[in-house]
Amino acid sequence: MVKTMLLPISDLLFGWPSINHGDVDAKLMEERLRFITCELSVKSSHRKRVMDFWDAYEQLMCHPRDTFLHQTETKHPPYRFITPARIPIDLRLHNSMLLDRCLAVINGLRQPTRVGWFQDFKETTIARLRDEGKSLQEVKRLVRQDGLREYASRLFDAMRQNAALQSISDGIAEPLIQQATFSLILAEAKEAFATDWLTYQEQADHELRRTHGHLYHIAEWRQRRMGELEEQYLEAHKYDIHEMVLSKCMQSGLEQHAFFISRDLTFLRDFIFRVPAQLLRHWRVYRRVVSYTTSYEMVDTVLLSRRPSRNEPVPPIKRSIKCAAARDPSYELINVPYARKPPRTDQEFGPQDFEVHTASPKRVFRQVDVSYLDIDGEDEAGLVSKPLLTSTVTENKITIPFRSAFSLTALVKPGPIYLRLELDQATGYLFYNKSFYQDTIISRIIRIWRNIRASRRAFDATPSKGLLDKAAARPLHRIWSYLFRGFFSTLLILVIWPPLCLLVSSLSILLGLTLPLTVPLISLLLHFSGVLFWDAYKPASKPNRLFPIVELIFGHFLVRFLLQTILAFLAAFIFCPVWAVIRLVWAFVRCITRSIWDALVFHLVLRRLARVPAREDFMVKRIAGPGTAANHFYRARPVDILVVLVGQLELLELSLWRRQMEQLADKPIDAYRRLVQSLSWLCLTPQSDGKLYTTLCQKTKLWRSEIQSNTEERIQALQLHLKPNQLQRIKLSDRDLHHTLRMGAELTECFFQNRIAARLDLLQQDLVSWWSAFSLNTDDYLGELRNRLECPRYI
Repeated sequence: MVKTMLLPISDLLFGWPSINHGDVDAKLMEERLRFITCELSVKSSHRKRVMDFWDAYEQLMCHPRDTFLHQTETKHPPYRFITPARIPIDLRLHNSMLLDRCLAVINGLRQPTRVGWFQDFKETTIARLRDEGKSLQEVKRLVRQDGLREYASRLFDAMRQNAALQSISDGIAEPLIQQATFSLILAEAKEAFATDWLTYQEQADHELRRTHGHLYHIAEWRQRRMGELEEQYLEAHKYDIHEMVLSKCMQSGLEQHAFFISRDLTFLRDFIFRVPAQLLRHWRVYRRVVSYTTSYEMVDTVLLSRRPSRNEPVPPIKRSIKCAAARDPSYELINVPYARKPPRTDQEFGPQDFEVHTASPKRVFRQVDVSYLDIDGEDEAGLVSKPLLTSTVTENKITIPFRSAFSLTALVKPGPIYLRLELDQATGYLFYNKSFYQDTIISRIIRIWRNIRASRRAFDATPSKGLLDKAAARPLHRIWSYLFRGFFSTLLILVIWPPLCLLVSSLSILLGLTLPLTVPLISLLLHFSGVLFWDAYKPASKPNRLFPIVELIFGHFLVRFLLQTILAFLAAFIFCPVWAVIRLVWAFVRCITRSIWDALVFHLVLRRLARVPAREDFMVKRIAGPGTAANHFYRARPVDILVVLVGQLELLELSLWRRQMEQLADKPIDAYRRLVQSLSWLCLTPQSDGKLYTTLCQKTKLWRSEIQSNTEERIQALQLHLKPNQLQRIKLSDRDLHHTLRMGAELTECFFQNRIAARLDLLQQDLVSWWSAFSLNTDDYLGELRNRLECPRYI
């Protein structure tokens, strides 16, 4: 407990504070339960009981929470409700005491109901199913289901006829039977969904094996593809269990459960997307670009509207929302009530107590006050004191003294120190990968003498081929092997390695003991030097890291504040007005002089002497007349421009497709090269000019040429084949242009999300770098639309 409290406090001195989003899941479940029960009401005969309950609750809330009250009578809310369709709702089973008493009686009825009928029923059912030609697995499943239904039917009859159960509460047997029936229906629906998913999984696996024979054997690709298919299947069938249970409840006459399931299904389909927008804190900090996913923000249980000037209402999810005025008029604060205690289970449908949490406007951060950091994850982890201390202590107290080549373990362990644990995909056991190891003193000496023995055997097995006889070379080889390679190497290891192990391990442990004192000081010095010389906490919008204090004083205060303010004042009140007057006078004088000149030239020269030429030559060119007008345009419809936009977006996708296909085409030869490189230290290196390598190169070249031909063919099909002068004369009216830009931006966003984003993920390309290649911000679909249309100059 003390460690848990001291670590965050010490981290506040030198590290970064952590951010907690709160119990969003519990609040989401609370909103879901509220929506399910919001339409329930009580009968007129129970209203007095409800009022008495709330009066007692209000009196209880006036006392402190820890005050013990002696009450002669405990008031409970009613357990019977009605829906707007006059369907009776009986929630007596949510009384834990009543339910415990009923379950005690039911447990006594289970054993007599189970005896004397199952064996005959089992044999009869198995014989009937075998006559129908069912398989063994199908027979087992159907016998289990039919037996469960028969057992439930017998138990339900016993519950209806039991007097002890009726004495606990009048008519309690029917709610218990309905709840048990609903549990059976829910179990059958889940089993049917699991069966459908397993069938679909087998079909998808077979289809992948058939259509992608080579890629299927790559485990990483297969797992990623199956994960995508699973996500798509679950997204497409996420309401199947609700719909199946709802239909079976209607068929079985379970009106109460059908009402709750239909309300829950309505919430999941139509209202759940509104809840996270009001419960989650949507200040999402990315590395370079920050985007807000909604116009409303929940900060410390206060709903914040970023655009209060717009005439759109706040989407309500509660019956009453109290509005409070904020000190800053540019923000709108709405206090939202939440339950003090979240529901323990999904079945708590009864009334709950609420308290209203409020917050001061000082706690609401504006957009300009939120710090957006431009630091990689590894740099970020290294700058925090607590992770830095943990990693360095682990390295100096565990890795170096006990797992390295100069550790204490290397002195005494006979075998090597294996470094990597891997999971066996067949058995599920962990094992050490023997390709990654660190030799100890004994294992190194053993390895040296094993190599010497192998070298001696290879020498004796090799026939003599040189000028020197093998009998004469054998003593020299023995001297070199046993004396130099064996004796001197072993002696050198025994003399140098043990003292190094003791020295390095001792220094590492000693350094690890001093790290709790040195790491905070080093972190403090780094942060202080960062303030003066190099800013590690650089915001994403500021590219400079050097000398932040100098930049703040000279760049921001003197230049951007004082100098910019003075220049803006001079430009606004002196330079711009004077320049505007000069331009206005010049335009007026130029218009008058040009009109006088044109009139004089026309009346004195052209009207008397000029003639219309029969043809154009190097001296004269006709500018008016049939077919020679230069001021005509082609008017296009918005749908035509959108068709052109789709073609341009498909060209963009085509370039990504070509890169993706070329990477897939290069994978076999890259794998072959990696294999050659991995075997280069052995005598098993494949030949680079062999038949296999030549075949791979030819196939890769063939695939790339086929990809290029398909790409060029598709590019030619997407061209409009219009002349440049025709493209420059396509115009749209103001109304059509705004309509085209709005629809084109939506079309660009939809096209990017559905067809381009997935390819960027497969190419492992960062979205920020991809957008920056077009000189655009992330998700700037309107800018991308303009680039697509203005680059060929369609409008």
